[in-house]
Amino acid sequence: MLHSIRKLLPVIILALFGCMIGVACSDSDSHDEDSEEMIDLPASIQQYITSNYPSNQIKEAELETSCNDEQVYEVELESDSEEEEELELVFDLEGTFLYSKSEIKTEDLPEIITQSLESTFPDHKVEEAERLKQLDDGSLYIVELENEDSEVEVLIDDIGNVICELPDDDD
Repeated sequence: MLHSIRKLLPVIILALFGCMIGVACSDSDSHDEDSEEMIDLPASIQQYITSNYPSNQIKEAELETSCNDEQVYEVELESDSEEEEELELVFDLEGTFLYSKSEIKTEDLPEIITQSLESTFPDHKVEEAERLKQLDDGSLYIVELENEDSEVEVLIDDIGNVICELPDDDD
């Protein structure tokens, strides 16, 4: 009996070591805010990125829920070039490109959007803004608004119509 346990000891140690590594590497129970999330992307998305952004690498890829409760792939790219801004691409579940997302200065928001936000959220101040550029050259904006009591993100079209309020994901 002792001899068979000795024979199995290396297998048991390897199995336990594998379990420990699996637990240590798994982020299903906890999420380190500094770690980047990465999911497997459909081949069509990988091909789109390779063809259209050859000097960029995928920094982060995750599934997100849009304000209309549809899941989308958000892919953050980083470039070797220091002058290029951070860029995020968004795709539907079939891998079709929907829009690119990039941060903009709050003062660069179109006046019609600023006026709409001031009338819809009069006691909030614009803190951050992102432009969502669509293939048809249309734009949407995600704007983070704050006051002393609350924070809200809104999706707004390029003529000032608030499309929806987005869940705060504390990026």
